[in-house]
Amino acid sequence: MVIVSIQMKVLPQKRGELLQALRGIAESARRDKGCVSHNLYQDMEDENRIRILETWEAQEDLDRHWCTDGFSALLGTKHLLIEPPLFEIHAVSGTVGKETVDQVRMRKRKDLHAWN
Repeated sequence: MVIVSIQMKVLPQKRGELLQALRGIAESARRDKGCVSHNLYQDMEDENRIRILETWEAQEDLDRHWCTDGFSALLGTKHLLIEPPLFEIHAVSGTVGKETVDQVRMRKRKDLHAWN
């Protein structure tokens, strides 16, 4: 699994235009083979900071996505931004859920009781 985070800082007067473009890009990306999710987020403290968070089944799927017209359109939005977008690409070898949190918390409680 591959997780991609793209952070963008948009010109305030271009925010609506960027969001409209990103919605269309996201719709297209969600239909790409291997796309698990493709979501847009707006920072609650800075409405001009936008994040795209994508999850892909495999690197090959992401590589194919990078060659699509939709991804080219994403790169074409740079004139709407204050600064270049920040890309972070994370290869994930495994995923755990809340049960892992519960196990750690239970161990910590046992450790604390052992010291008392």
